[in-house]
Amino acid sequence: MRRAFLLLLAGVALLAGCGGGGDDEADGPTIQELQIAYTSGARALTADTWTLRNGDDLAARSRLRQGSEVLSDVALEGGFLAAYTAEAGGVVESPAGTAASPDPFTIADGLVEDGTLTAAGTAQRDGREVHVYTGSPEYFLLGGGQGSFEPADAELRYLRDEASGRPVELLIPAATLRGTGVPPARVPQQRYIVTGARDHPATEEAMEVFDVKAIYDAAPTTTPVP
Repeated sequence: MRRAFLLLLAGVALLAGCGGGGDDEADGPTIQELQIAYTSGARALTADTWTLRNGDDLAARSRLRQGSEVLSDVALEGGFLAAYTAEAGGVVESPAGTAASPDPFTIADGLVEDGTLTAAGTAQRDGREVHVYTGSPEYFLLGGGQGSFEPADAELRYLRDEASGRPVELLIPAATLRGTGVPPARVPQQRYIVTGARDHPATEEAMEVFDVKAIYDAAPTTTPVP
C-alpha cells in the first residue's frame, strides 16, 4: 500500500494539466471521475480519481480503498497538496510546489506528451479499439528520484481511448529497485484498469470534491467518502 501511495504523489516533474487526446480546449471546465480496479501483485484494491479538465487551475484527487476502508487520499488544488493516510489518521497539507497531479493516468498522459511513452499500435478492449503506448517505467518506479531498476529493459504499457480521451489501463512491470546505501527492494507488478467513468460540470459545488480536509473533517474514514 505504501508503494501505491507514493505513486499517487509522483507528479512532480510533469507538465500540469496534461490530458488525453480527446480533450477539447473550447469546452467548459469539467471534472472527470474514474473508478479503477488496482492490483499490486496479489493484492486487489479500488482507486477513485477526479481530475479538472479545461480549467484555469490544476485540481486532481486520487483515493485508494480496501473495501470500505480508505487507505490514502491525495488532492491537489489551489497550489496546495492535501494528503490523508490511514496510518497518520488525518490530513496533512503543504504547498504543492511543482507537483503536477496525484492521478497516475494524468502522469501517464504527461509521459506521452513528453515522448517518454511512444505509440505502439492498437488493441481491443470491450469491443472498441484503443491506442497503446509503451516505454520506460522509470518515473513510476523511482518517482523522479535517484536509483536504478532491474530488468533495465522493463516496459510500461498504457492504453488510452483516443476518441473519448479517457484512459483505459496502465500496467507497471515488476522490478527490483536499487539505490545507494539501501538494500534492493522488489516491487510487484501494478495494474490500473478503469471500470467506470463519467464527467461532471465543474460547478462551485462540484469542486468541493477536491477539498480533502473538509471531507475528512465531516465524514468517517471507514466508509467511502464523497
